[in-house]
Amino acid sequence: MHGLSTVPARVHREFVERGRRAFEEQSWGKPDHGTHAEMIAEWDERVATELAKIAARAQLLCDTYVALIDLGDGSIHTEYFYRKRDDVRTS
Repeated sequence: MHGLSTVPARVHREFVERGRRAFEEQSWGKPDHGTHAEMIAEWDERVATELAKIAARAQLLCDTYVALIDLGDGSIHTEYFYRKRDDVRTS
């Protein structure tokens, strides 16, 4: 008779132990990703790296644009001087 009254308690304890084991086996029970501060620092580092890449690309684009404008300006001056030398009138 005494064994029958403790069955629900044993079953309940078994459920609690199974739940605890399942929780410990899952990743959110372990610090896989480090602390919150480490995750934020890693994210900030990634953002800074990407922003540096974007700034480098933007600078390259600006430098290329300036070089293209200078090249166009040089070609206009060259054409002007050749026409002036050959005394060709432009309309």
